[in-house]
Amino acid sequence: MPGSAYATARGFADVPAPVERVVQAYTATGRSLALGAPIPYPGPVTREARALSEVLNGKITAIRFETAEEDVVIQGPWGQAHPPLQDYGKLAAYGAIAGRIQTLSNRQGLRFTLYDSLHDRAVSCYLQEGQEELLRNLWGTRAIVHGWVS
Repeated sequence: MPGSAYATARGFADVPAPVERVVQAYTATGRSLALGAPIPYPGPVTREARALSEVLNGKITAIRFETAEEDVVIQGPWGQAHPPLQDYGKLAAYGAIAGRIQTLSNRQGLRFTLYDSLHDRAVSCYLQEGQEELLRNLWGTRAIVHGWVS
C-alpha cells in the first residue's frame, strides 16, 4: 500500500536572517540532489544529503524539499541518472481538489495542508495575506479548494 512520511522543521531566532539562510541552503541542497549537481556546502552536509538520497530505492520513489517559496522533488540517488520530473513550478492548471483540511500555518505565509479525498495525498494550499479569517475553525473539516494547481 503506498504511503507518505513527512518531516517539518521550524527555525526560531531573534534575528531572522540566519533562519532564512538555512531555508535557502535547504532548497539549494534539494536542487543539487535533484539535478545530480555538486552540493555547495561543506563535506558533512554533502555526505548527509547524498546519504538521504540513497533511500530512493524503487520502493521509496521520491523525496520532496518544500518551502513556502520553492518545491523540489528528488527521484533518484544523487549522481545516478534518472528522468527529470515535471517542474511543478511551471506546469499548472486551474482546478479543484476535495479533501480534509489538516495542517494550518501562518509562518512565513499563510498555508494549510489538504488531504485529498481520492488518494489521501497531502496537497499544500496557499492563501494571500488578509485571508486568515477563511481558515478560522476549519481544521479537520472537508473542503473543496480551487485555484491554480501545480
